[in-house]
Amino acid sequence: IMQVRIMTATGSPSTLEGGIRYAADNGAKVILLPIPFRNSIQSALQDWNGLNWSGINNAIQYAHNKGCVLIAPIGNSGTATQDAIASFANVIGVGALKLNSVGSYSRSSFSNYSDYVDVVAPGENILSTSLSNTLATTYASGSYESFSDTSAAAAFVAGYAGLIFSKNPTWTNTKVEQQIINTAAPLPNTTITSPDYTIPRGSTTLMDTGPCPFS
Repeated sequence: IMQVRIMTATGSPSTLEGGIRYAADNGAKVILLPIPFRNSIQSALQDWNGLNWSGINNAIQYAHNKGCVLIAPIGNSGTATQDAIASFANVIGVGALKLNSVGSYSRSSFSNYSDYVDVVAPGENILSTSLSNTLATTYASGSYESFSDTSAAAAFVAGYAGLIFSKNPTWTNTKVEQQIINTAAPLPNTTITSPDYTIPRGSTTLMDTGPCPFS
């Protein structure tokens, strides 16, 4: 696992383009991208407007040409946005899924939806290590907390891609991408409320896939 810092101390992702290229040049097979948007400010600490989007797209295509699978969350504003990094070519866009009951799923209310959603994965109440709430005590005790967003869902897909590569190290990135998307189970429309993942590229889920698709 390679961690590449792309954020400055003030929260600006000024090194995103370089980080993507660095990961690709240093052997990364799967790159989990962050969640910036081209036309908005995600928070007071994340001003994405000044980024070189053409350069970022070039870096993404560079990494893909070097054999990387690139995965990105679709966003957390609950809208039909098409401005996320997930909209770039050769990026698997991931939405978040809510489990209502056994066999019944729906889009997480915060998850964006658009034709750039390739697959969806669990994105609600995901347990993870955290520094966000009780900074000093959480860090000292090594605590966990649950959180919900499409970044969590995208992380599941990134891990999934890594498992496929580990089982099939000679596969190309394109084949891994196809395996992820084509082996996902259809999301039953009967459990979905509109607007949702009922569009062509967004009608699949990584849940309930049956036999392990990379065996």
